Amino acid sequence: MKFSEIINLKYAVKYRRAIFMHPRYVPSSAWREHIPFAFFLIAVMEPKKVVELGTYAGASYFSFCQAVKEFKMNTECYAVDTWEGDKHAGDYGEEVYQSVLQANYYYRDFSYLIDRKS
Repeated sequence: MKFSEIINLKYAVKYRRAIFMHPRYVPSSAWREHIPFAFFLIAVMEPKKVVELGTYAGASYFSFCQAVKEFKMNTECYAVDTWEGDKHAGDYGEEVYQSVLQANYYYRDFSYLIDRKS
């Protein structure tokens, strides 16, 4: 049996771009290695809405946003956080929120930052 008969090449070609996209925004994060998966997940699922609870510096969130933009999807994205930290992530200052706000400007047409303190 040929390799081309084993896999569906239509899907391999369609999703190859998602796997090999170069991340636009990569803050220091344990999520770095998962960014290609985020691109692939958005490409495959084609969601109408993405909601991330606990965005911190935005490594995963902006990966989702980048895929939405590059694949020209009609998807709304929401990042929900206090941008103050917590007992698990530790406390951090205003600089984290400012960097997220700056990164979000590129996705401002469909990306919304929700401060759950409000």
